[in-house]
Amino acid sequence: MTSGGLQFVYKRNGQERSRVGLDVSRKVGKACRRNTVKRRLREVFRNHRGLLAGSFDVVIRVIPGSGELYSYRNIEQAFRKFAEKTAG
Repeated sequence: MTSGGLQFVYKRNGQERSRVGLDVSRKVGKACRRNTVKRRLREVFRNHRGLLAGSFDVVIRVIPGSGELYSYRNIEQAFRKFAEKTAG
């Protein structure tokens, strides 16, 4: 599923909690920019993991060139859309 410059790949994991993996390529920017994006992704996942309907292994791939779409608010909106999709 792709939403807001992020691509979500997920699969049920059969464990008690969901886990996240991140794919942020060098095309996103220099190390400082990539690390900022990764910190935001982890924080959104940590705060909203309860919205997922079950336990999943989630890989979030950042699509290069999305620019301002890497803000916390946009990442949060994309994750909420993804969580809604897992529920239904």
